[in-house]
Amino acid sequence: MCKTFFQLLQYSLYISNKPPLIPTEQWNTIYNLAVRQALVGIIADGVNRMVKEGVIDDYLPNTDIRESLAIILCGIAKENEKLNRVAAEVSQFFAKKGFRACILKGQGNALMYPNQSSRTPGDIDIWLEGGWRKVLSFTKRIAPGHKAVYHHTEFSSYKGVEVEVHYRPSFSANPFFNHHLQQFFINKAAEQYDNVVELFNGAGRISMPTAEFNIIFQLSHISRHVFSEGVGLRQIIDYYFVVKQYGMHQEIIPIMKRCGLYPMARAVMYILHVILDFPCDEMPVPMDEKAGKVLLEDILRSGNFGQYDDRTNNGNVSHIGHNYYKLIRNIRLMRYFPSETLCEPFFRLWHFGWRLIYSDKL
Repeated sequence: MCKTFFQLLQYSLYISNKPPLIPTEQWNTIYNLAVRQALVGIIADGVNRMVKEGVIDDYLPNTDIRESLAIILCGIAKENEKLNRVAAEVSQFFAKKGFRACILKGQGNALMYPNQSSRTPGDIDIWLEGGWRKVLSFTKRIAPGHKAVYHHTEFSSYKGVEVEVHYRPSFSANPFFNHHLQQFFINKAAEQYDNVVELFNGAGRISMPTAEFNIIFQLSHISRHVFSEGVGLRQIIDYYFVVKQYGMHQEIIPIMKRCGLYPMARAVMYILHVILDFPCDEMPVPMDEKAGKVLLEDILRSGNFGQYDDRTNNGNVSHIGHNYYKLIRNIRLMRYFPSETLCEPFFRLWHFGWRLIYSDKL
């Protein structure tokens, strides 16, 4: 069934022109898989394409599912329109306060999709220029009481949209790799703030990361979530479009290695090969089948950001139990990603102290 689901994703994203032949009775399972991975809008596009191209009813979802898909796709499109407007307005707000801003992931990623309105949006992640002390001090003055962590702080919602203000785009739990990662972000920052694009449907203008920046940043984002709550196929598909945009520039490999991201990159390449038929000869790094299989299995079991992981989200699991199962899951990944797995518990302890000493006192 997963193989069929992957074929549908390829067709829905115009990677393949061959419609998958899915018997009507199997569409409930396909629909549930899409819900778990926050990909309902994508497969709704695929169903619309199948209808237009004359696929017979025996291989289409029943009326109830088709109606649900149409309603959800319409809702996703409206939400994308709203987030586009808010992303542009929030960027302007901070610009007036003296902060250049760059929108990370989200609405910038949607611009790379065949149908920019079908990607399920989340919140708005905005990266401000000025360093963590200046940015955090400012946000605490105008929006006090919000939780701040090492790389971002929560911010007041804007027109019902959650906003996270970043002073660091991402991080690594390994201090050596994190040093190189932060240096990469600093060296490339000006280029990101200057990379202005037009949002679709005339929603406004934002700055978004370049392909070179994204291939490191979004890989770091995937890696960070793998070792925390989990990552979903939506983030993997985002990365597919990043890699396609970036191309075959292998000079990125030394940067990945310095930032500790090379093993994760190889695992993600395998997943892109399996779910989206990404050709091996177009990969910027060679894939790692063993690590990729373990990671893909975890993604399929856990769902979007680990929300459906029955090991940690069971209502009968205590806070201690939740952390225990998370530790067991990370130990399973240690063979393939030893550095991040071993450093993650120590980073948590250090981060607790950082918040006490710095973020809570600004």
